[in-house]
Amino acid sequence: MTGESFERICDLQRRIQGALARAVGAADYESYMAGVREMYRSRSISFVTAMHEEARRIYPTAESDTIPLDRFDDVLALIDTQAKSELVLADLPQEFAPQAEEFLRFVLHILLPDARNIALEVGKRLPIRPGGGRPSVIPPQPECREICKQIRALIEDDGLKTVIAQKRIADKTGLSLRTIQRIWQGRKQYLASPPNSTE
Repeated sequence: MTGESFERICDLQRRIQGALARAVGAADYESYMAGVREMYRSRSISFVTAMHEEARRIYPTAESDTIPLDRFDDVLALIDTQAKSELVLADLPQEFAPQAEEFLRFVLHILLPDARNIALEVGKRLPIRPGGGRPSVIPPQPECREICKQIRALIEDDGLKTVIAQKRIADKTGLSLRTIQRIWQGRKQYLASPPNSTE
């Protein structure tokens, strides 16, 4: 395949490759394909079979499969880089160009958006797990006393604004800013208590 149709098809293919890489956070298409091949190798053939059957269910076609599922890794090896996938397209007969372009447009404009919408829907149904930020539990009283002393020193000695001093201590201790602010609100309690008392 050559000429204008080849350029259109390569452009569609590059757009699909970029969308796939972005979807999984891969740096580029080659990284994406390395992940796909590893996923395929680390699971049984039933994973590929299940994907294939689901695709056939969603997008039925009267045509038979041209590639047996047990040869899936061989096919991936042919297209695991952008250059290799363009060579595959270049080897296609010119009369196949309309079908190839139609298929790539289907993938780009229908299949990928559908897959994204399905993934978003599945994601909405997953249980929400709290966390991911800094710890929000108030530490023991001696540690809170020390935090309050450090904030007071930054305010009085260094002339920092309260919120800036709190941010510095949050960064230093690894606690969240909100936890540091809660400790600072109770500073009278922490600074008035004897140094050896604990909660």
